[in-house]
Amino acid sequence: HWAYIVDLDKQDRPFHPLGEDGKSAFSDKSDPLTEICHEVAPAKGEALLIKAEASAFRTGPAAGDIKSAGIEWLVISGVWTEACIDASVKDAVAKGFRVLLVKDACGSGSAAMHQTGILNLANRLYGGAVTDTDGACRLLAGETVTVWQVEGSVPLRFSFDNAAALYADL
Repeated sequence: HWAYIVDLDKQDRPFHPLGEDGKSAFSDKSDPLTEICHEVAPAKGEALLIKAEASAFRTGPAAGDIKSAGIEWLVISGVWTEACIDASVKDAVAKGFRVLLVKDACGSGSAAMHQTGILNLANRLYGGAVTDTDGACRLLAGETVTVWQVEGSVPLRFSFDNAAALYADL
C-alpha cells in the first residue's frame, strides 16, 4: 500500500496547485481525505509506504526491495488512473516488473478520464495484463483466467465514440 502525501513544508513544488488556505489542493498531509479508507487499508502485517510523487517506484528503495524478494508480478489498483496509476505502472514496467492492472479497482475524476487512462496503459503494458477485480482475485487464488494482453504496438485505437466499448472489452 502506498499513500501519496504532499507536505509543502518539506517539498519544493513551484507550480503545485494550492487551496484557498494555502495548503496543497490535493493529498495534503493534514487533510483527512488523504487517509486511506478503511475498506482498503493495510491489514495486519501489510506495509503502508508514503510517496511524495505520483509514482510508487520512481524513487526510493521499494522497487529494489520487491525485486530482491523475488517478486516478478505486481497487482496494481488505486486512484487517479491517469496520474498515480499511470506513473506507477510505467515505472514498474521500466524497472522490470510485470503488471496486472485491475481496471475496475482504479478510479479518476470521471469515467472518461479513467477509461482513457486504462486504455493508454493497456496499449503499452508490455509483459503485463489487464483484468477486473474478479479476475485478479481468481488469479491470486491460483485459478486460471483469461486476461487482456497487448499484442503489437498500440492496438487500441480509441475515439470518443468507442472508448467505453474498448474499455469494457479489456
